[in-house]
Amino acid sequence: MESLIITAVLLLGIIIAIQSINLFAKLIYSENSIVEDSIIVIPIKKHENAIEFKLRNIIRNVMWGNDKKSIRILLLDVDADVETLNICKKICEEQAFVELCDKNNISSILADAVK
Repeated sequence: MESLIITAVLLLGIIIAIQSINLFAKLIYSENSIVEDSIIVIPIKKHENAIEFKLRNIIRNVMWGNDKKSIRILLLDVDADVETLNICKKICEEQAFVELCDKNNISSILADAVK
């Protein structure tokens, strides 16, 4: 019985040590300290399954998970089909920081963002 208690205490100690290191690392390397503008480029290929779900999940994470000054999401059209592009256009209309672009104009968009 004593060995069971000792084992439980040791496991609990290891778990506490791991969680303490994890918390310490999060405090030191926190993304909240990033105050620069950010651009996320997401390639949109031919027919992608559950593209709306994926994009809305990314948008939700960006909106609620980051304290950055400005975040912009570029949906890069890489030969996407009409249905996928319609979904992307709908999302772009709903969210001001999401933009649909193609191979031809992404360079100019990124160049303008750097200025």
